Amino acid sequence: MRFIKKEGHEPIALRDYKRQIQEGDVEPQDTFDDLSADARKALQQQLAREQGYLCCYCMREIKTRMGDEGKEIPLMRIEHFKPQSIFNGQITRADLVKFTCDEEQKVREDLRVDYYNLFCACPENKANKDRHCDVKKDKYELCIIPNLSDNKHKRFFEQLRYTDKGKIIIPENCKKDFEDKLNLNCESLVDKRAFVWKAISKELTRAAGHSNWNQGGLKLERKVQALLEKYKNPRKNGKYYQFRDFILYRLRKRFPDIRIEK
Repeated sequence: MRFIKKEGHEPIALRDYKRQIQEGDVEPQDTFDDLSADARKALQQQLAREQGYLCCYCMREIKTRMGDEGKEIPLMRIEHFKPQSIFNGQITRADLVKFTCDEEQKVREDLRVDYYNLFCACPENKANKDRHCDVKKDKYELCIIPNLSDNKHKRFFEQLRYTDKGKIIIPENCKKDFEDKLNLNCESLVDKRAFVWKAISKELTRAAGHSNWNQGGLKLERKVQALLEKYKNPRKNGKYYQFRDFILYRLRKRFPDIRIEK
């Protein structure tokens, strides 16, 4: 999970659709579900692009397929950070109160087509213990994790820590959000993160010429710089490598004095 910088403007198709809502051409209860195929496609493409084609929660790669017009179509789910079943401008249904943070039956703001409440999430749909991200979160409101694009809370995401075994080190007050609602330390995700770090560790060992990285010399330093550059910046196609922030954290923790050459 990381801070996500929005492009600053919503897709034109989404803006036009919201104008239809204001003019009364769309029934309020159908606000998001009635989104046209073209508007939904434009929204998916922009959300995936501004996130570097990484899931907003687990940072796995968002894969794509080639569309009819020769454009890449991201294979993703549109995530409502604040769940649309609750934040819909209507009185919260009694059976949904348990999913809210304050557990009050009241009217909450309508964020169903609010661009800053919408994110790109992986299409993961595993069963039981490995279900994670928005599929696991479902109707729950996250109570500690701030909006992923809120610049005021950018530091929250920058302070996330990880072990070299692929686990997120979660503060006690955040465990319900990270583990119970999003399941970001489920076995499959931890194993995938650990696998990527293990592969990078082998690269570092080869560069050092031995397993003692403290005596790796200039060749190891250049390798670390290259890896920092690789994971910090998107590729030419705008895509980041998956688990980007996990790898950057591990590299910076292990080699705090090595920086990318300017």
